[in-house]
Amino acid sequence: MKDKKLMAIAFFLIPLIADLFVPGSGLVIELVLLIWELLQPDEEDLKRSL
Repeated sequence: MKDKKLMAIAFFLIPLIADLFVPGSGLVIELVLLIWELLQPDEEDLKRSL
């Protein structure tokens, strides 16, 4: 549970900090993370296939 909270905070802070240094980069990072999440197989799908 703690790991998921830390990951959520990191996914929020990384684009925010990047946007401070290079305007517009936060949006690109958010899109990359979204695509990565969508392409990852769900754990439930993996459990069902076993």
